[in-house]
Amino acid sequence: MTVQGVAADGTTLTGSAIALTGGGAVTVGGNVSFYSAKGFTVGADIATTIVAAKAMADTSSLQLVATIDVSTVIGSNTAINIIDGALSFLTDTRADQGY
Repeated sequence: MTVQGVAADGTTLTGSAIALTGGGAVTVGGNVSFYSAKGFTVGADIATTIVAAKAMADTSSLQLVATIDVSTVIGSNTAINIIDGALSFLTDTRADQGY
């Protein structure tokens, strides 16, 4: 089996291919993003060690669609998530008012 490194934007990292032979092992890393139209809390316990101290140390930040580069995969996905959150907020608000 060959393992190939890939950047966050989906491009292949040159020279990062490694051939595993005879029961080799590989460690995979990545990012987890949480999106919500409302606030939320991420916590960890024994069963959720994948959400480690790093996730607890990070804070959320406001992102405006106008400042996002939608010519990239990451930027496009971020813009879609923001728009989806706004639509969800509007839907919840309309539901609260009985529409």
